[in-house]
Amino acid sequence: MADLFDWSTTPGSNTTVDGVNIAENCAAGNLNNGIRAVMALVRNSFATALETFLNGTAPLPVANGGTASTTAADARTALSAAKSGSNSDITSLTGLTTALSIAQGGTSATTAAAALAALGGSSCTFSGTASAGYITILIGSTTFKIQWQDVSLSGSTSQSVNYNSAFSSWSRAWVNLQDVPNGRPINVSSTSASAAVIRNQYGSTNSGQLFSIGV
Repeated sequence: MADLFDWSTTPGSNTTVDGVNIAENCAAGNLNNGIRAVMALVRNSFATALETFLNGTAPLPVANGGTASTTAADARTALSAAKSGSNSDITSLTGLTTALSIAQGGTSATTAAAALAALGGSSCTFSGTASAGYITILIGSTTFKIQWQDVSLSGSTSQSVNYNSAFSSWSRAWVNLQDVPNGRPINVSSTSASAAVIRNQYGSTNSGQLFSIGV
């Protein structure tokens, strides 16, 4: 038996119905047979899952564009869709454009540094050699920096020594000078975010290391 899709969308091109001639000047009986054929074709088109879907007695199968289900939960299962609430079948999330909040189990951040800050964590980086360098330590949202560098200071003088890496706002510093006889004082008289002023109260040149900490 033919079906509805064998018919033309142009009325004048439809001259047969399931093999019955309904062209101009056809036999009168053919019109009766043609109408019966049309009824049979229409009925046959609904004698499938579409019929039970339309009359509400059965869901439309997935193969026919439906969900094969009568409840939302069953439909999600049939379509392998995630559900509202607890899920045990989601293995990855790759399309997120907004970071999960801390309340949702995320970090509210899109970078490692921001995530550490949001979670109150800390990180540490190192740069330098034995003669000069620094360590940065991220604690919460504040980055601390610890520095060291070799210095040499003439006797009975004061000298401003730039840090090998400037701080952003404040610093504290001290000097460890070697070979200083009799414990003569050599100290830091003042500090800023970019330099420390070292004062040598001993009469000869001494060398050592300047240590500083700040943010």
